[in-house]
Order: sequence, then C-alpha cells, then structure tokens
Amino acid sequence: LPVGPAGNSSGYWAFAAGKPGQQCELQYETDLRKIAADYGYRASHAMAVDPCNQSVYDPLQTADVFGVLIRGEVVHGPAGRPPQMILIRVEGNSVIAAQIE
Repeated sequence: LPVGPAGNSSGYWAFAAGKPGQQCELQYETDLRKIAADYGYRASHAMAVDPCNQSVYDPLQTADVFGVLIRGEVVHGPAGRPPQMILIRVEGNSVIAAQIE
C-alpha cells in the first residue's frame, strides 16, 4: 500500500495490505469523493481504507501505540490501531522489506 519517505531515516515505509484474521485487504484510495461517499470521511489527500470495517487511515499521521509511534493513524471508523508498517530500504535496483513492526 502507500509508500513514502520514512522521515529522517534512509529508508521508506509501506503498509501491509493484509490484516491478521481478515479476508479484506487495505486499499490505497486516491479518489477523495469515493472516500467521502463510501466511508463517510472528508479527506484532503489519499488515504488507506479498510472495506471490511469502513475504517480510514491517514498515511501522513502517526499514532502512539503503547509508546511507539506508528504511521497511519486511524482517522475514521472502528479500527483499534493503524495497519502494520513495513520499513523499506532501496539498495541499487532492489527494494528490501527491512523490518515489519
């Protein structure tokens, strides 16, 4: 799902599309009208959305989860926490999933 710079580190981040115990995958929604119509949330930029529980995650914000900041704060819906984050490194022509939370 969304990939972007990981702040001051030398890597990038991404969201894991699947969530443990669910058959739905998160989607990266760029159509702001669709987010408003389907999820009831007025977004100002692209968001990660969960079609199973109608939650919306903001990839530009972080949430404190037991003292750890995790990208993808829940901004709408019943989700209890952000999706799993993956730290990604780019080495030459390779993209490496360096760490998953």
